[in-house]
Amino acid sequence: MMLLNPVLLNPYMAGYLAGVFRYLADYTTTSIVNAVMFYLLESVVISILLTYLNRYILTFHPEYQHYVDNQYTVYFLICFHLSVACMNTSFYFLASTDYDNARRLASSESHHALDVYLSEPTFIYASEYNGAARIFCALGLLILILFSVFFLGSVGFFVRSVFIYKKMKGVVSKQSKFLLISTFIQVVLLVTFVFVPFIWATFTWSFNIQNIVNTTNGFVMLISMYGPVDMLCTLYFIVPYRRYVESIIFRGNKRPTGVFVVARASRSTNVMTEV
Repeated sequence: MMLLNPVLLNPYMAGYLAGVFRYLADYTTTSIVNAVMFYLLESVVISILLTYLNRYILTFHPEYQHYVDNQYTVYFLICFHLSVACMNTSFYFLASTDYDNARRLASSESHHALDVYLSEPTFIYASEYNGAARIFCALGLLILILFSVFFLGSVGFFVRSVFIYKKMKGVVSKQSKFLLISTFIQVVLLVTFVFVPFIWATFTWSFNIQNIVNTTNGFVMLISMYGPVDMLCTLYFIVPYRRYVESIIFRGNKRPTGVFVVARASRSTNVMTEV
């Protein structure tokens, strides 16, 4: 955040960097950084989705684990990530322009409302293409809402599975509690700190909502807080991590008093206990 500190100028599809790179980067560098940041965001969402899938299979259906732990799955994930990177790159080249044309379009399409920001070296602008860009944003808004509903719905599905398999396969109550808490926290953090800000931004772009620059950049601050908050929640809600940190802070560098040991009791049941 200190390096980039992006400022969005909604409802116009424009912005600039207000961090350390404010006077170090140029138009091309800012555009490339923008494409890279979107790719990293997509990678975070994909990785969390894969984490949920792997956790569900490992806990409730270990007989399907061989479908996940094989070279073909690894090749598929590599190709998928490369495809996403290529898609981002293609969008960048399709939407890219140069320094002068970007400022000319911004001044013309905003009716000179953005003229005060044209002196920013990192100022970038995406043309509306006679409204086509806003229609594309509306499609993105729908996709983000569906993803949010999917992730929140996965919590209910996971809770249901924990209680069902707790009775049928003997999953211990401590593991059930751990799965419920960790899954719930991860989903809430992802939706709150990532999806909600992007839903707001795409909503204002899609429907041309005026006078919301400060509110939009307040949501951008949430995105920058996602990493630290996720790390702190992981350290707090996962008992071995929390006790290890406590042992360092309060008792010096001592061995933590609790660790999780995962043992495969059979081909159909994984038991997690704390010792």
